[in-house]
Formats: sequence, C-alpha cells, structure tokens
Amino acid sequence: MLKAINPNDTKTIEISGAKFQIGTVPYIKFIELQAKLQAIGKVDIERESGAIYGVYVDYLRWGVKGHSDITWPDGKPVEFKTEEVQLDGIKFNIVSKETVQVYVLNKIYMQLAGEVMKYNVLSDGEEKN
Repeated sequence: MLKAINPNDTKTIEISGAKFQIGTVPYIKFIELQAKLQAIGKVDIERESGAIYGVYVDYLRWGVKGHSDITWPDGKPVEFKTEEVQLDGIKFNIVSKETVQVYVLNKIYMQLAGEVMKYNVLSDGEEKN
C-alpha cells in the first residue's frame, strides 16, 4: 500500500522563540532550486553568495506556510503576508517579500531555509515506503 505524502501537511518548528509552519515545496520548484544549489556548488561560493541568498529566499517563500510569536517592538504581531503566484498553471500563495525581509533582518532566514530544505527531502526510511 502506498502511504501518500499530503502536500498540505505542515510541521511546526521553533527558531529564536518564534514558531513557523513549514510544508512542501511544489516538486517542479524543488527540482529547480536543487539544480541552482548544485550549480552554485560548482563555482566559487564567495562570488556566488547573492545566488545562494536567492535560493534560500525562494525556499522560504515556497516552504513557509505560516508563523506566530513574532512581534514588533511595540508588541503588535508581525502579520504573515502572502502573495499569489502561478506555477505550471496552478495558483499558490507564497510568503511575501515583505515577510521574508522580517526573517532576513532578524537573521533567521538561513536556519529557516535549512529547515524547509530538510523537510522537503525524504529520509532513507521514507524513500523505502
């Protein structure tokens, strides 16, 4: 029996006291991002740091599905904003550039992108199912 992966499933993680719901990146986008990472790995990393940043941001935009426990200095919650995009004829709501900037400015984007990448790669046990 096939145990299907539900593309709408999410996992809650915590980074620096904030909670994030992360989920699957559409397969076509995942393959594109993995190819970009592989291409970057074959060149001078220092010279390509902007490209790496772009891939991390794309992972955030496609893989983060929500957040909580993030507030502005005045105590008001930081709104989780999305924007609608189309990929392969399908509409998706992805994290807005404005929300990504909050993650970047608070220096959590690399760790968050890493968690999204890990979530989207099957473990050896899952691959065998």
